[in-house]
Amino acid sequence: MSAPGVIAVTGLKSFVAQRLVERLVERAPGLRVIGVDIRRPFRLDGRVRFHRVDFTEPAAGDRLAEVLR
Repeated sequence: MSAPGVIAVTGLKSFVAQRLVERLVERAPGLRVIGVDIRRPFRLDGRVRFHRVDFTEPAAGDRLAEVLR
């Protein structure tokens, strides 16, 4: 199985997600990292593409599918 080219991380405001994103961008330079949350975190690495998705909204599934395309 080949390594993924893109990884999406939800809940970017959490400590765990922030550390995961840091490790992904540092250790896998060819990997695209997409961050999904309600609000953009204050210190988000420039290599992470942020997308606002509120999972409590009825259309959240459609929005997430759009982001992942």
